[in-house]
Amino acid sequence: MGGSEGGWYFAAVGDVHGQMHAMVRLLEGWSARTGKPLAFVLQVGDFEPHRDDADLATMAAPAKYKHLGDFPAYHRR
Repeated sequence: MGGSEGGWYFAAVGDVHGQMHAMVRLLEGWSARTGKPLAFVLQVGDFEPHRDDADLATMAAPAKYKHLGDFPAYHRR
């Protein structure tokens, strides 16, 4: 999984806030533009992997910031 020059490429992504589709599009777009595959992704900051409304209810934030996001599309039970 190294790059074309034999190196390793990784991404650091912060504060996803439940927007997994946007994160994946960003990372895939970078790989497509550069022709370099990512060996791994380091996600830092607020990920907010809420599976459903019950998970979301446990989030310690004002109601205006509570949004389910698209993590359920990536989660398997």
